[in-house]
Amino acid sequence: MSFMLDAIARQELYHLLLEEKEEMGRTFVMSTHIIEEAKDVFDEVIFMKQGKLLLKEKTEEAPN
Repeated sequence: MSFMLDAIARQELYHLLLEEKEEMGRTFVMSTHIIEEAKDVFDEVIFMKQGKLLLKEKTEEAPN
């Protein structure tokens, strides 16, 4: 639900998710169209189209 957030609030949300991941070992699934931000925050990205998996990559290997 980051689409309703401004850039600062979105970064704060991502920071909280990263803290939870590191401290509690949690996994998060997030849907976004902002690929650059997803690559900064998450370990893996998955590209889908019409419910079909197109690509699953580590973020450093994923296309822009």
